[in-house]
Amino acid sequence: MARHDAPRRDWAALLLGYTLAFGGDHGGVIGDFRHLGFSGVGLEAKGEIPHLLFAAFQGMFAIITPALISGSVAERVKFSTYAVFISRTTCR
Repeated sequence: MARHDAPRRDWAALLLGYTLAFGGDHGGVIGDFRHLGFSGVGLEAKGEIPHLLFAAFQGMFAIITPALISGSVAERVKFSTYAVFISRTTCR
């Protein structure tokens, strides 16, 4: 695929991924499409915190993962190999 398709795929993963991970239970395996495109995700409480804050908190883990990986492989692999790995895992 062309490199210019990566931002579109990232947005699709963001808008679809949250609902599959945290949507309603569908057979105990995967979430439903209740929150597709962040519909229904607002300032109402999900448990004890606002739902939008919960989504942002979960998004921090997706952002910090490449930094954690880079710290664990520092000076153990070539930078070019690491760059290929990160680009393949984050820009599908």
